[in-house]
Amino acid sequence: MRSNNTSYTFLILSQKEILVIFQTWERPDVYLKDLVSDLKNSISDANLYFDFLINNGLKDRFYFANFENGELNVKTFRKIQIPNEYLKIANNYFAEHWEVVEKKSVLTRIQKVFFKRKLAINNSSGELVKENP
Repeated sequence: MRSNNTSYTFLILSQKEILVIFQTWERPDVYLKDLVSDLKNSISDANLYFDFLINNGLKDRFYFANFENGELNVKTFRKIQIPNEYLKIANNYFAEHWEVVEKKSVLTRIQKVFFKRKLAINNSSGELVKENP
């Protein structure tokens, strides 16, 4: 299942895991209430993986938090090394929605070129690409 908003998209990866992909470089606290409300409509407890590529770039990309009883537990929010299978899903999302990276991200022109090449290699080989080569 996929939920879309102009500021974020979330993908339900499993019964208890959700990938939240931010689509704007606005601060997430601007639309946090909407996100929590949308999540409540889908699930009450889950592990949330946040992709901040658009906001933070490639080096500070993935974070984690628990969603418990329909609320975001901010005490569990931390930077993580995302599992490779979820990295591939996130990268595939951006490969399919390149316009988000092109028009809305903090990536420089050169970073966009290299990231787009990385996505093309990932999609053509079927192999998982590591976040930090």
